[in-house]
Amino acid sequence: MTKTDLFVKRLDGFDASELDRRLRVELPGGSVWVASAEDILLRKLACYREGGESSEQQWRDVLGILSVSGRTLDRAYTAEWARKLGVYVDSGTISVGDRFDQLSA
Repeated sequence: MTKTDLFVKRLDGFDASELDRRLRVELPGGSVWVASAEDILLRKLACYREGGESSEQQWRDVLGILSVSGRTLDRAYTAEWARKLGVYVDSGTISVGDRFDQLSA
């Protein structure tokens, strides 16, 4: 079984950017479009913030994305949208509201 997160498209700049940056992934039997690691990270952070900063699952997902893809993320894009969405990410730290974690190198 495979678990996926689906996000309903809103009519804002981030959603348009996310759609423009989507990636086509080939799977046995066909292909699917997926969001980039940067956009998934930003979406998870925004959902965490909008949900009252209480979802441990969202936070674990964020840390997992950074663990797997952190070194290859487009840092300029991520920083720009993190500011616009009211979250903060850099190479060594991540914070949302009062939540702060030091990332391993």
